[in-house]
Amino acid sequence: LFGQSARTGRDVDLSIFCRQQAFLHSHLTASDVPVFVNTHPAEPLLDGVLPQMQDLRQAYPDRAMVLEIHEAAHTEPGLIRELRRHLASVNIRLAFDDFGAGQTRIREMICASADYIKFDPSLIRDLQQASKERRRFLASILAGINCEGTITVAEGIETAEMAEVCHDVGFDLVQGYLYGRPTILQ
Repeated sequence: LFGQSARTGRDVDLSIFCRQQAFLHSHLTASDVPVFVNTHPAEPLLDGVLPQMQDLRQAYPDRAMVLEIHEAAHTEPGLIRELRRHLASVNIRLAFDDFGAGQTRIREMICASADYIKFDPSLIRDLQQASKERRRFLASILAGINCEGTITVAEGIETAEMAEVCHDVGFDLVQGYLYGRPTILQ
């Protein structure tokens, strides 16, 4: 869908629409279950995404919300700090999406932290076969991130064994097809 919208120059419009629809249908889950919504790399974070999120907060005052910054978005630590400050003022949390894919986000993690860091499935996929040294290295990265109060999320979990390895390494949360597949809302 985003490929088609890009060909017509409407990818930002589609991104805005997707966030609106996510909250329109958020009543299907408990209000304390966070709704994670994404940005599109072409969207201006402060001038475009932030005003919409502030409007959504007004419309859904009791809904837990998390804004995920796309891994290909052009970000600078100062911009992320300012965005996070504005989001926090209206009780919206911030996530870096797909850590380890595209931009590595190391600079943002050091200079401007997020509430959540979601690790790309490409980093998780081979974790079951990884050496103890590689698992220890990842565990030390996770421990450092957790020291800042950031929640770590392993994406792309498809089996119970993958979930167990991620738990053992130190991920706070996991997501993937093991827990549910995309579905059409009734």
